[in-house]
Amino acid sequence: LEKPDTIEKLEELLAAHSYPHMKKIWEKERSAKEAEELQSDAVKELREYLRPSIVELVLKNRKCVLKSGYKFGKLVKSKSMQKGQQFWFWKLDANEKMLICTDCSNTESSSNANSSGNIKIDIADIQSVVAGGEGDFPKSSTKGKKNSNVRGITLEVGDKPDLYHLLTFDEQTINAWCDGINALIGVNKLSIQAQRQVDRFLNIELKMRLLELDHIPNSIEIPPLPKNFDWIPKDIADTKISVTKV
Repeated sequence: LEKPDTIEKLEELLAAHSYPHMKKIWEKERSAKEAEELQSDAVKELREYLRPSIVELVLKNRKCVLKSGYKFGKLVKSKSMQKGQQFWFWKLDANEKMLICTDCSNTESSSNANSSGNIKIDIADIQSVVAGGEGDFPKSSTKGKKNSNVRGITLEVGDKPDLYHLLTFDEQTINAWCDGINALIGVNKLSIQAQRQVDRFLNIELKMRLLELDHIPNSIEIPPLPKNFDWIPKDIADTKISVTKV
């Protein structure tokens, strides 16, 4: 900026560059600097190194969601989900070996559900889990037709396979259960929601690690080996090293 010659020009300059305006400029410069640092080769390599641990953390969270359980809806003959809707409570056991399903009512909590009619499904028997949208669920009343009013997930269990339809409109629950079950059966697949969470945690971890660094080099040069190794004793291989226990 040019130095103002008069008071009027100074006032115009201050009016054009007020503190709120300058604060926005500083924030924009800081964001641009952070974005540039996160795109350097060294940071990209660090990002790939940290990614597996962050993915493991997110999947661990998904498994905890399964252990807490969720009350899903059942497919019913009625065309309306609200009329005559039936429910069942699903949860993952503490050992992560099986899914436990219990019939319950709309007002009934999981702790009061009837445990005598439990359905237990071994994780090893689950072939796949699929998130279903409109038209992906069959009606129980009319064979071959699709139900366009429901959402949820479908479990394929066994070699036949047996299908279990777990209905819910909660997109976050659908993603969490798909991610958790895929992790349990060894399918390397993350929902878009989980991928965004991994990227967000990665950026936070990287920013925390880069706080004390003023400049991030694009590459790290490894110094060459010394040309002279005379400083190493020739009889080092024959030297007996004694260790004294304290």
